[in-house]
Amino acid sequence: MKRLLVLLLVASCACRSASQPQGGIDEKESTPAPAPDAGVIDAGATDGGAVFVPLSQSEYRAVFVRELMRLTKTREATVSSEEAILVEDGVAPHSIEVLKKIGQSEAFVVATAGFGRVPHGPRKKAHVELLAYVDHYGQKIGQVLEALGEAMHARGETGRAFKEYDTVELPQPVHGLQFFDLRPSGEIDISAELRVTLLKVVPMSHDEFDQAQKNPAGEWDDPSSNTRAAARWRRLLER
Repeated sequence: MKRLLVLLLVASCACRSASQPQGGIDEKESTPAPAPDAGVIDAGATDGGAVFVPLSQSEYRAVFVRELMRLTKTREATVSSEEAILVEDGVAPHSIEVLKKIGQSEAFVVATAGFGRVPHGPRKKAHVELLAYVDHYGQKIGQVLEALGEAMHARGETGRAFKEYDTVELPQPVHGLQFFDLRPSGEIDISAELRVTLLKVVPMSHDEFDQAQKNPAGEWDDPSSNTRAAARWRRLLER
């Protein structure tokens, strides 16, 4: 009887040993993940997350104009081909947009569209578009704003970024205007990654600009800047 029990015990142990794989670990069969192709780069991600892919100028303009019309309660005005300004190359491709105030016969918002798509200033972080609030539109106004936008980007990373309440000057006068006061005019979110600052441009005289430089902050205190700006833009068109 004892000999029979010993034989049964030995047989049971042998069966358990045969049912386990060598090494004593029950591993499930799996297909190994393929190694990444070293020649393929995921341009949409980095160690820090997604990479921001800039909008094209046409995509940027469409969003910017739509949001600016919503902010300023305007609609696109009709501008002749002779008066239109569109630059499709260079550091910052851009256009000059002319919007008409809804319900007002003589009120327009003239805006650059494109300079804010490309950052400027130290560390390339400032995104700025320039506006002029005027009674009437003429190409001279667009050309002055365009010259300011180009000067803004020509400063490079060593120059200061344009910001609200700055007083700035052009290297040379454009249609007799060279000095300007920049006033806050809101912000527009083009996308989750791109917020654009809007600066209203107010023409200044040389004396006013010199007085502003005596202020430690370089600002020009003028509570009537809106009235003054409209009058000076009007005089520009009368020349």
